[in-house]
Amino acid sequence: MSVLETERSKSLAYYYDHIEHCKARNVEYHQERRKETCEKAKIFRRKAKIDVLTHYSKDGVLACVRCGILDIDVLCLDHIHGGGTQERLRLFKKKSGWTFYHRLRQEGFPEGYQTLCANCNLKKKIINHEDGRVYRV
Repeated sequence: MSVLETERSKSLAYYYDHIEHCKARNVEYHQERRKETCEKAKIFRRKAKIDVLTHYSKDGVLACVRCGILDIDVLCLDHIHGGGTQERLRLFKKKSGWTFYHRLRQEGFPEGYQTLCANCNLKKKIINHEDGRVYRV
């Protein structure tokens, strides 16, 4: 057994021997740092979005690949061949944004995605009948 494994087993033994105290201390710790923790999580999610959308933009510039809009609040990730909702549901069991961005970063930015603004994304969806509905134009 290595030194690291020995320390880990001692730590777990202490935790289970003093579980109520450890849980109370953990709750107290997180309550004291809640605002800080939330802010760090917000920054992490924003950075994940920026990294992914920049990667899937043209020439590494954070913008819609079709119209060139730069406003990050309206930019989103588009599956070039459709099927994004089904993929997210299959992978995450929910429709999530930042967890998908984080996964794409971890997987090394796989092919098949592009950055679009909300308008271009909706227009593509309507033109390609990606949601199965027929729209009257």
